[in-house]
Amino acid sequence: MIIGLAAVWLSPPVRVAAARRVILNRMPNIDEERKRSYREAWEAWRHQLDALHRVFLDGEPMDPPRLKGLLNRETRAKAKYDEARRRLLGLSEETLDIFGDGEGALTLTDDD
Repeated sequence: MIIGLAAVWLSPPVRVAAARRVILNRMPNIDEERKRSYREAWEAWRHQLDALHRVFLDGEPMDPPRLKGLLNRETRAKAKYDEARRRLLGLSEETLDIFGDGEGALTLTDDD
């Protein structure tokens, strides 16, 4: 389901509220595979993010090649999490600019 074109002309707070209602109405219908995929992606990203925080925030020493690998792993884990999150919420990568900032933010799909 794609939020109607009328949403394009609404003010950003109204568009966000409309999008939130649509998403929340869909939440009970999430299948177990999407939930599992989301949880796994979240945990994998958090694991990489925790390691990154130990280096940057806690001062854990790491040589440059290992740091580069850590940054790459965190980036890939975040991308997988973002994709799992989109699937969980029924969002597609083609976005509708609901905030009016040119960034794009939301398009709902019917791929249930």
